[in-house]
Amino acid sequence: MKRICSFLLFSGLAASALHGQSLGDNFDDESRDAANWGDPIVEIGNGQLVEQNGRVEFSSTASVESLVFQPVRRNPSYNQPWQAQAVVSMDKVNFSSLNGLGYVLLNVGGGSGGDDHVGVGYAAGVLPGHSGNLVGAFSDASDASNPDGLLELNVQDLPTAIGVCVVYDPRSRMIRTYFDLDTDQTDGEWTLLKSYTIDGSTVAGAQTLDWGMGDQDTFQIGLVGGAEGTSAAVASVPAWFDNFEYVENPPIHIPTTTDNFDDDSRNAALWGTPMAFDGNGQFTERNQRLEFSASFSPGTDTFVSQQFLTFPGYDEA
Repeated sequence: MKRICSFLLFSGLAASALHGQSLGDNFDDESRDAANWGDPIVEIGNGQLVEQNGRVEFSSTASVESLVFQPVRRNPSYNQPWQAQAVVSMDKVNFSSLNGLGYVLLNVGGGSGGDDHVGVGYAAGVLPGHSGNLVGAFSDASDASNPDGLLELNVQDLPTAIGVCVVYDPRSRMIRTYFDLDTDQTDGEWTLLKSYTIDGSTVAGAQTLDWGMGDQDTFQIGLVGGAEGTSAAVASVPAWFDNFEYVENPPIHIPTTTDNFDDDSRNAALWGTPMAFDGNGQFTERNQRLEFSASFSPGTDTFVSQQFLTFPGYDEA
């Protein structure tokens, strides 16, 4: 049984269409499957992504900025729900001595010209403003809190390998990025890292991007390896991808995390702040339950939403 990261949001919408295309690759055959993967595209420098040693390994030459992308032969549309995940790894101890920055990302591109990108992955090394070992969500746009488009989450005990996941919800036009520090993709312990709207809309807690996509546009998903300012070859430092999964129309999974509301206090680790979209409706945890209240008057509407922040995923037989 596989478990893929997913999301859950209280809403009045029905579930999406039946489970669509899926793709899994553990890279154990050490040969790129041309039916599922395009040829690596070298954007900058001479970086390489090679399937070997039961994984896809990234390497580059010393002192050369590198960026290489390997696309998945799946191009979901702007109106298609989908998600993808992988294990990413980098030797954090060795890379800190290279006087540079290296990264391996699960990446999604889109936009009317295909030039907009969001990625989530592992970065390690030393550059001004980026020092240490971190799991990060990267975009090619910036906001006030992240002027270079990079969100750092420094974890002192970051393991050598982590799980990362990207989820797209066409209803909200939002891309969400997640990570799992133990790489066990069956335990559902995914943590939301950062969210992005891609239609220019503003949502609390999300970075606003405007990719200018329409109904006929599609996404490009793939693996990215990069290095900047390294004083030694990345080949001497293990950097790789493993256990890639992709699925369209992911079915909703009933969460195993529960809340009986007996403590009469909103658990901020499980629940987002209630958001009133219309009227003055409220969700309040009291009387050992979650109560909805609103002041109604003729001709007015009330709608309030409260997001469940634990993302247990779904099961696939």
